[in-house]
Amino acid sequence: MRPPAPLSRDRDDVRLDCHVERFTQKEKTASQDSGATYRVTLSRSGAGYEVAQGKSILDTLLDAGVDVPHGCKQGICGACKTQIVRGEPDHRDSVLSASERTAGNVMMVCVSGCKSEELVLDI
Repeated sequence: MRPPAPLSRDRDDVRLDCHVERFTQKEKTASQDSGATYRVTLSRSGAGYEVAQGKSILDTLLDAGVDVPHGCKQGICGACKTQIVRGEPDHRDSVLSASERTAGNVMMVCVSGCKSEELVLDI
């Protein structure tokens, strides 16, 4: 039996897969790190909510009776992924790719916040 060929950067036929699991968030949530309040507006109903310092968008919406899918509340499961209509998110999750963060079209509302005065979400 021959030993496996050593991995080389010159080989196109080798695919390396990496599986990552996180059981805690990798950085502070926006609500833990922010000193400012901001407004979240829901595009479908037009309803608006002030997100208080120390509170997440998700918790603000749940407290107001808005049904938002969610799971871990730590930014690691992706269940609360929400489309952004307008505004600049402050990404703090472990789910989105760098290109998704740069595009600014989606966010995890359980841990991410807002860098602008208002976020309009497709809810």
